[in-house]
Amino acid sequence: MSDLERNVKESLAAQDEGNKAVLGNLEEMKSIGHTVSDGIGEISTGSNLILDEMMSLVESSRDLTAIIAEITRGGEAIREAVTEITAVSQRNRELLDQISRETGRFTIE
Repeated sequence: MSDLERNVKESLAAQDEGNKAVLGNLEEMKSIGHTVSDGIGEISTGSNLILDEMMSLVESSRDLTAIIAEITRGGEAIREAVTEITAVSQRNRELLDQISRETGRFTIE
């Protein structure tokens, strides 16, 4: 075998080795791509779950705000009723004092 043939064979063998290495690297990149794609899918699913929970929290917060507003209105109504009762009680005391003074003028014999 001549030097030229040997050089061509060695070159082809080296090229074959290089091609196999490139092919191996491409397969590894493909595997990494699948792993990344799977990870992105998991992240997307997790993000959707988080979004759903956030929406649920927003709804709960709205409900809680409405309940607190209703409690506040009820408290104000109670305060107004107590103020009115106090005013009526004060007026009743005044009337009772007046009646007592009026009836105190009479003597029982």
